[in-house]
This record gives sequence, structure tokens and C-alpha cells, in this order.
Amino acid sequence: DKRGLIHENDIKALQGLKTYVDNAFSIDYSDGATIVASNIRGGSKNFEGNNAFDKDEETYWATDDNVTQASLEVDFGKEIEVNCLLLQEYIRLGQRIKGFTIEVLKDAKYIEVAKGITIGNRRLIKFKTIKTQKLRITFNGKACPVISNIEVYRVPEMIGKPIIRRNKSGEVRIFSDSPDPIYYYTTDGSEPGRNSIKYSTPFIFDNPGEIKAKAFLDSGDSSSETVTVEFDVPKTKWTLTSSSKSHGWYPIENAIDGNPESTWFTEKNKETKSPLTMTLDLGELLTVSGFTYLPRQDGRNEGNIFKYQVEVSKDGKQWTTVLKDREFSNIGNNPVLQKVMFSKPFTAKFLRLTCIDDVHTEGWVNVAELGVLTR
Repeated sequence: DKRGLIHENDIKALQGLKTYVDNAFSIDYSDGATIVASNIRGGSKNFEGNNAFDKDEETYWATDDNVTQASLEVDFGKEIEVNCLLLQEYIRLGQRIKGFTIEVLKDAKYIEVAKGITIGNRRLIKFKTIKTQKLRITFNGKACPVISNIEVYRVPEMIGKPIIRRNKSGEVRIFSDSPDPIYYYTTDGSEPGRNSIKYSTPFIFDNPGEIKAKAFLDSGDSSSETVTVEFDVPKTKWTLTSSSKSHGWYPIENAIDGNPESTWFTEKNKETKSPLTMTLDLGELLTVSGFTYLPRQDGRNEGNIFKYQVEVSKDGKQWTTVLKDREFSNIGNNPVLQKVMFSKPFTAKFLRLTCIDDVHTEGWVNVAELGVLTR
């Protein structure tokens, strides 16, 4: 960060990841399992199936030269829950596997739970948690399979933090990348828990305020971090116009739709030169204390606003300059939400943002989201 240090939040996230990894891979359920190979090279113990489970990277299971498709069956001796395998070829003899399937025994028959193409030096395969006593891995190779290591785990679901979004109509959605989590949220500033409001469908939140949410998995035994999002006035009445034409695929409405993944691009025309203005009609008189600008979030920085000025107006005719010759420092390298406060609040119905220059001086801009601050 600006202090030349790793931010405390990043340190906490890294420590949490280490704890998760340590716990997730602490028990290998293949330890002590009975291994049956469909083929063993020359019938020799030097190449038996157990070699793929002995934690020794110098030993391996191999088949006869003319056997390029073969399987290993793992019997745990009792039913256990599994959802992750580590597969490793003996890479010194080359990358041989061109396909594999993972099956588990369910109701006296094998069902496929995962498949892949290559393995190489090491590959981690995650699938839906399932209870089984036996597991079968079938390998299809360009040459006879040579497998040095297989490990079997039941890793806890890594819970993604909830994402809280409010669209232009004031409708709020809560979601994440985790499979089938349960969300609980609050709007009164309290910490969300299993006794809070359970999220089921999008809801209207059309006033300034704060929403806190938390995701739960495994019947509530594990949970995510709490996510807090502050919302200002909804954008229901807002309209946005610009002195420049919009790119056909990225309309101006994207800048005020509440979705940071959609972006407004102005037309890319080398003859167009800054300054470029955009005028936000708030639809009503508000007490405006500042504004926010979020640039594109796709990993690129072309068109990010760099130098700018801001004006406000009650009627769209008489304008007051509230910020002049300002810049978003380092926005080319750090395209995060820019939150800028005015020296004092202004009563306004219109806000005009003028891009004096973009980060690459190309004469066009992008806006993922434009907002105002009233609190």
C-alpha cells in the first residue's frame, strides 16, 4: 500500500488461506486403504498399485507397455466422505496421460464424479462431496500410465465472501461463487448471524444505508467473513448524458446501472480530444457532499479518467465549480473506487464531471459506475 507495507486485510486473508490449506489437506484418506490395480507392469512389486499411495515420489505404479488404459481401485474399508483427489505422474518418464475419470461406488455401481484430460507433474481435482467406500480412477495414456502419487481428501468448502449488489431500481441481490450457500443479512448495522434475516429473493432497499451479509455452509457450521456495503440514494431517477458518443456495445446507461461489471465506453475516435463532459441528472434536488467514480474492472486501464473537474447545478443552467484541476492518483495501476468529498455540501439536481485527460491521453473515457455522496 502507500506505506510500502502489505495491508492488514491482505495479511488476514493470507493467514486465513494458510489455515484453510493446512486443515484441508491434513488427512489423506487413502492411508491404509486397499489398492487393486487392473494391470501391473510385469507383475512386479516394483510397479504395484500401492506405489502410487506410499508418499514416495521415486516409486510409481506402471502398466505393461501395451496397456495404455488401466485403473486403480481404492477400498477405504468403510464409507467416508470425499471430494478431492491429488494426482501426480512420474514426470521424469514424460507426461503420458491424455485422459482420466474418477468414479465412486454408489448403490453397488460406479458413477462418474469427475474427469479430465492431462495430469502432468501434479493436479488437484475437486468434485461434489459424496459418501462412498470405494473409488476408481481410470487412466488413458499416450503410452503406458506411470503414476507416482495419489492422495484422497475431504476438503471443507471454501466459502466465498457474499457479493451485495443494488441495481438502478433499488433492488438488492446477494450472491457468491460458493456452491449453495445460505445468506443472512442485516440493515440495522448489527452483525449478521443465523438469527438475522435469511436471504431468499432480491429485495428493495431504496434509502441510504448499510447492508451487512454473511454466507454459511455445512448446516451453518462454517461461515464467511462479514461483508459490509454502504449505499447512498438509489439511482432510480437518474439519467446521464455526455458530450461524446457512446461505443455501440457499451451504452451510457451502464455507468449508472449499479453493476460494476458493466462499463460505459465513449466512442474511440483518435480525432476526439479532451475535455469530455458527462452530466448526471439526479431527478431531484439533493444535498450533495461528494461523488464516486469506478473505472473499468476488466484488468485494463485504457480510458480511465485521470485529470478532472466537477461542477454542480440546481437547474442545469447555472453551474458552480466545486473541484478544479484534480486528478485520480495512480488510477492507471490501481483502478479502485474513487470516493471524493467536496469542501462543503451543495444543493444540486445536476452534477457535471469533466475529464480533462485520461491515463493514456487518448481522448476517450470509461465509467463502470458514477455516483454521488449525500451523507
